[in-house]
Amino acid sequence: MTNVLQPTPKQGHLVRSGGRVVDEKGDVWFGHGLTMFLLYARFLRGEDIRPQLVWARGVGANYLRVFGPVPVPPWRSEWTFYTKPTIEGLGEFFDLLGSHGLRCEFVPVCSPWPIAVAQPYLRQCFALAGARWNVMIECTNEPGQTGTFHENLHDLIDPIERHGVLSATGVAYRLNDRDARAVLGIPRMQHFWQAHWLDYGTVHLPRDHGFATNASALGHWRDGEGETEGSGRAAWDDEPYRVDEGRTFPGLEDFVSHFAFAGICGGASLVHFDVGREANSPATASLQDRVIRETSRVWQFIPAIATTGRYVTGNSEEFPLEWKPEDSTVGYAGASWVGEVGWCVNSLPPAGWKAKPKPGITIVDEGPRPWILKVTKSDR
Repeated sequence: MTNVLQPTPKQGHLVRSGGRVVDEKGDVWFGHGLTMFLLYARFLRGEDIRPQLVWARGVGANYLRVFGPVPVPPWRSEWTFYTKPTIEGLGEFFDLLGSHGLRCEFVPVCSPWPIAVAQPYLRQCFALAGARWNVMIECTNEPGQTGTFHENLHDLIDPIERHGVLSATGVAYRLNDRDARAVLGIPRMQHFWQAHWLDYGTVHLPRDHGFATNASALGHWRDGEGETEGSGRAAWDDEPYRVDEGRTFPGLEDFVSHFAFAGICGGASLVHFDVGREANSPATASLQDRVIRETSRVWQFIPAIATTGRYVTGNSEEFPLEWKPEDSTVGYAGASWVGEVGWCVNSLPPAGWKAKPKPGITIVDEGPRPWILKVTKSDR
C-alpha cells in the first residue's frame, strides 16, 4: 500500500494550558504517536532512518516515542552499544525528525540507573531539547519496576532546569504502596496529581478485556474520579496494548474503538506495535500495518478540540443517540460535547445495529466506522 504524505504538522513549541496542550497560537494540540523506541540507536550506528520518518508521516503521525539507552538484557545483545548515557548526535537526531514534520517524545531514563547517573543525563537532554521546537521529554519509562528507574522522582527531576520543554514524569499507572514510597516518596498514591505534576501525563492503560473502551479513563486521570483527584493535566494514551501479529485479542476493531475513545478523552494516542520497539516499519497488510492505517483514519476524523468537551456515557440523557447496553457488544458508549457539536462512539455494536439520533440531534458525519459519529444539536 502506498503512503500518502499528510500535511506537515504545525511547527512551534507546545505548552501546557490547564488540562490541555496547546501550540504557539493557543490551538489545542492532540498527539498522533507511534512507537519507535530504538530509532536514536539506529541513527547512532549510522543507519539511514529517513524511510521510517517518511512512512510515519505518510500514516498521519505527528510524533514518535523514542527511548534513550536501554538495558541488555532484556533487550537483545545487538543493542549492547546502547546501554550507557550518550548525547552523541542527539541534537541532529531531533532536527532530522523536525525536518520531516515530526515531534519526538524522548525518554532519557529507561534503565535502573542511580540518580548520580540518571540526573546529569536528563539535564543534558533537557538542554538539547530546549533549543528545539519539536521535542517533549518523558523523563522516565514506567518508573518503579526493577528494570527501570526506581528511586525518588522528585529528587531526580525537581532540581533540573527544564528550559520550557513540555515534560512528563513517566509514571504510567497507579503505583502500589511500595513503589509509591520509593518513586514518589509518599505512603500511598491516592490522587493522580501525585504522579503527574509536570506538563502532561503518560498513562499505560490496563492490557485486559476492557481495552476497547478503557481509554475513556484518560479523562479520569485529568479530571479526577470520585474521591481521587485528577492531575489537571492532559493524559496521553502513551503505551496501550501492543499490536502483535498472530494475537487474537485485541483485534482490529478493538483498536479502532480504543483509539476513538482516546480521541475524545485523552491528550494523545499512540499506536504501540511490535516491530516499532526496534524502530522498524511494519510489513504491508500485516495486522500492525492495518491497525496503524485504521487508527490514522480515526485521527483524521476526530479533531483535537473534541478532547476539550463535556464527556457523557451512553446512559446519559445527553448522549446523542437512542442507546441501551445491548447496542454495544461490550456494553459501553460515550460522547464528547463541544458546545452544540459532539463526537460519539458506540463501541463494537452487534451486526445490524444502526445509529438512531435522539430528537433534536442530527448526524452530520460518519467516521471510519458507522459507530463513530459527528453530531449536532439541530433544534437550537
